Amino acid sequence: MRPSTTPTLPLLLACLFAHLVRAAIQITSPAPGDTLAAASPFTITWTDSPTPPSLASLTNYVINLCAGGNDAAAFVCSLGLLKADGAFADGNSVAAPAIAPGVGGGGVNA
Repeated sequence: MRPSTTPTLPLLLACLFAHLVRAAIQITSPAPGDTLAAASPFTITWTDSPTPPSLASLTNYVINLCAGGNDAAAFVCSLGLLKADGAFADGNSVAAPAIAPGVGGGGVNA
């Protein structure tokens, strides 16, 4: 996270494992550019995308907390587990726990 007390959206957007991205899931909330208050719980929501496979054909998911950007050298995805045993049958959102300030470090998109 940045030195301030508000984490930014890239921290959250990076939290889905690559297998979910390949599943063509579109994150709808938080939206690009949103700022989240540190130490406050938040909700992650998603929708089906036009690219297969559809959500109906998927069963489970895992959400990890990551930080960084598109540069692999600056990307860290071992900051914590937000959801270990998600089931797509349970709906298109998950409540994420509060994330303490400073967890992602002080870099850009942390």
